[in-house]
Amino acid sequence: MYNLIIILITLVALYNTFFKSGLYHGIKWMVIAFFLGYRTVTITPGFLLHPIDIIIVALFLKALTLPRTSQSTYPLWLILLLPFAIWGLFNGIFNTWNPIRVWYDFKNFALIFPLFFIVDRFIKSDESIPPIAYVNILVIASIALFGVMEYYVPPFRQLLSGFYNVGVENMADAQGFVRASFTFWGAITVGHIMITALPLISLIPKESKTQQSNTVFVLFSLLINIVAFYIMGNRADWLALILLSGLFYVLIFNRKANLSKQAFALFILFIGIGFVLQNLDQAFIDRFITGVEAITTPKEGYDPHDSSGYKRQQRLFSAIQTITKKPLGIGWSNSGWVHSDFIQITANIGWVGGILFFGGYISLAAKSFFLVFNPLLTEREKDITAALTMSHAATGFMLAVNNNYVLTQTGVPLFFLWALLHVYVTKLKRELPYRTTRTYHAQAQRTAAYIQ
Repeated sequence: MYNLIIILITLVALYNTFFKSGLYHGIKWMVIAFFLGYRTVTITPGFLLHPIDIIIVALFLKALTLPRTSQSTYPLWLILLLPFAIWGLFNGIFNTWNPIRVWYDFKNFALIFPLFFIVDRFIKSDESIPPIAYVNILVIASIALFGVMEYYVPPFRQLLSGFYNVGVENMADAQGFVRASFTFWGAITVGHIMITALPLISLIPKESKTQQSNTVFVLFSLLINIVAFYIMGNRADWLALILLSGLFYVLIFNRKANLSKQAFALFILFIGIGFVLQNLDQAFIDRFITGVEAITTPKEGYDPHDSSGYKRQQRLFSAIQTITKKPLGIGWSNSGWVHSDFIQITANIGWVGGILFFGGYISLAAKSFFLVFNPLLTEREKDITAALTMSHAATGFMLAVNNNYVLTQTGVPLFFLWALLHVYVTKLKRELPYRTTRTYHAQAQRTAAYIQ
C-alpha cells in the first residue's frame, strides 16, 4: 500500500510541475512529499531513490525553461563548493570498496545545488513564501498527529497497517524514558525537519480569510508538535525548541508587544515553567540533562547512563582528527556517521569545502538576523524574514548536532528552508538602496490591512 502512496504523490507532483504554469504547484507537492518519510525505491543495494529526488529533477528542468525576471540570487559560495563536492565523489570512489555508497552520499548532498536554483526562480514577491509555509506546517502537523496517535492509541497502528513499511515498537532509554517510534514516517529523526519548519507557523495567522479557523489550526499545530517533540525524546529537538523560544521573543514578540505585555507574558511563562517542572516525569528531566551534558561536557569514558552521548563524542573527535590529517578530505561516505553535518561534510570534501559550506550558513544567519530590525522593511517583510531566520537557526543547530543530508527525506527539507531564506533576503537587500522614507511609508500603508 505504501508503494501506491509513493507512485500517486510522485505522479501528481510531476503533473503539477510540467503542466501548470510556474513552479508553485510542483514545489507544493515536493513539500507534501516530506510526509512520505522513509518510503523509497531501491535501485541497487545501497542506492535508494526517494520521490523527492524525482520531483527536484523535474522542478529543475522546469526552472530551466522559465524566463529570468530578475538578477540571479544563486550564492557564490555554492558555486565555489561544487568542485569540492565533485572532488569528494572521485576521492571517495578511489578510497572505498563500495562506490555505490559514495554515489548515494554524494547524490543526497548534491540536491542542495538545484534546490537553490529552483527557489531562485520561484520567489517573485512576498506572496511566494506564506502559501508554502502553510503547506509545510500542514505536513509536520499531520506527521505529529500520526506519531501521537501511534504512541497513545496503539490500535491506530493496526488500522493503517497497510501503509507501514517498518514495524518498530516504542523504545525505552537508559533513563527509563519511553520514546515514540513514529513508524508511519519511518524514524524519530523526523523531529529534525519538524523543528526547523515550526517557526513558519508565525506566518499563518495573516494568510487566511477566515481568521477564526486559522487560529484554531495554528493552536492545534503548535500543541500537537510540542507533544510530538516530547514523546520522540530527541534531546536536540528539545534544545532547539528552547533556542526558537528565545529567538521568537527577540525577533517577533519584542518587536510587536509593549513593555507591559512583555512583562505579563514573562510572568505567565515563569509560572508555566514552574508548573511543568513540578509535573514532568523524572525520566524526561534526566534525559534532558544528559542531552545538555553531551554537548557541553567531554566524556572521558563509556557512560552507561548516556551511551549515545559518549558514542557521538567519539565519532566527532575521530572526524576532527581525520580533518587535521587529511585536509583534502577522504571522500563522500568515508567518514562514517559523525552526528554533525558540518563536521562530516568537512571530513568528506576537505576543510576548504567545509569552510565554504559553514561560511555560507553563518553569513546568511547574521545578515537575516539584523535585517529584521531594518526600518525600511514593511511589517510583512519583517515577519517573513523573522520566521525564516528562526527556521535557519534551527537548521544550523540540526546541522551541527545531527546527520541530516545523508538521507533525502531529512536533508532536503533543511536545504529547502535555507534556500528560501537566502533568496528572499538577497532580493530584499538588493532593493533596500532604492527605498526612501517616502516609499517605505507608502508600502506600510499598502500593508495596513495585513498588520491589523
